[in-house]
Amino acid sequence: GGCNLGTGTDRDVSEDDVDCVTNERKRKKLEEQVRHGADGVEYAPQKYFDEHLNWKDFTRYYTDRKVDGRFEDEELEGVYQFLHKRSPESREINCHACGYGSCKRFAQALKKGMNVAESCIDHERSRLKMDLLTNLLNHGGLGDAMENFLRWYNNSPYPLGLIMMDVDDFKDINDSFGHDMGDIALQEVANVIRDHMRPTDAAGRWGGDEFMMILPHTECDKVKSIARSIQEGIMNSDVLPDGAHFSSSVGVAMAAQGDTTVTFFQRADRALYDSKQHKGTRR
Repeated sequence: GGCNLGTGTDRDVSEDDVDCVTNERKRKKLEEQVRHGADGVEYAPQKYFDEHLNWKDFTRYYTDRKVDGRFEDEELEGVYQFLHKRSPESREINCHACGYGSCKRFAQALKKGMNVAESCIDHERSRLKMDLLTNLLNHGGLGDAMENFLRWYNNSPYPLGLIMMDVDDFKDINDSFGHDMGDIALQEVANVIRDHMRPTDAAGRWGGDEFMMILPHTECDKVKSIARSIQEGIMNSDVLPDGAHFSSSVGVAMAAQGDTTVTFFQRADRALYDSKQHKGTRR
């Protein structure tokens, strides 16, 4: 039930919460059945429903009740667009079908889950999904995020991009400037990636000097453009001593129907490998 995520429904006050539509159909089916009750009493359907049914289970209703959360409405705008909730009214639907009680609560949870892997229930558990050095998702958090994105994609396909990235000759940075500067270089990569993230994106450190960024509802050309911009930002950084700079390599893949986290990752990883091999031939 709940918001029918990714269906492309595009109405200001949309018919995209499945629980409401299903119950409305049930209501219509019941109308004829209750005109003549088993006790011989003839009911008007409206009266019967008023007397015997819990109306909040059959209707969507709106609320001006304040929903507190970590994110302000402006910060949730990208998530609302992702959910096709474009009008203020559609963002206050209170159908309980998704289990959160309102679209705003669901948007809060979705942003937390995709961006910073923070559970509304257990903050300590969410910390296990964070990379302490970069404050992005770690390997486990990225795996969970990719699994969620692919589940939505395979249910209702949409452009879903994946960027794999690593630091060129990272060992040389450690050997030349020390491991502390190597850590600073990784933090700078994370900062550049963070500067290019939207609210609905997910990014993190896959391991070592490898990073991953997942971009929902993004066409291939745009994914490649973002990857190039990140590379340029890294190349222009000035965190290393003596005016030294460092570069990065990227691989891009787009989700295909039936993809698993393994097949999706493998294509991006292969693209990254090919990119590094191509750089090697130019040296």
